[in-house]
Amino acid sequence: MALSEKREFDEAKKLFGEALAMYQKLGPSHDAHVAVVKMNLAQVYGAEGRRAECAAVLEESLALFRRTLGIENLNTLTAANILGGMYMMLGKQARAAAIFGELLPIERRLYPN
Repeated sequence: MALSEKREFDEAKKLFGEALAMYQKLGPSHDAHVAVVKMNLAQVYGAEGRRAECAAVLEESLALFRRTLGIENLNTLTAANILGGMYMMLGKQARAAAIFGELLPIERRLYPN
């Protein structure tokens, strides 16, 4: 993440790729870790302006978060919010609205303030 903040995207992607390989090798019990790495990698793609790739990787991350941690987990909600924003930037308003529509009641209940 520090490399991403310094805009050293190539090195960040390399390290995220290594982390993905490591966690994937450990099997399904580490899918939540895979989801975190994919969410971070997607944000690098977004910072590079590669929005379609960002959305695709976020979709993978979100699916893993939903399955491993559930829809009410903060990581799941974060990934979904980022994904919704990315779809808005891509002009895919219907997909963004569907994501935000699912999240809003959950977020209002969990985080009323």
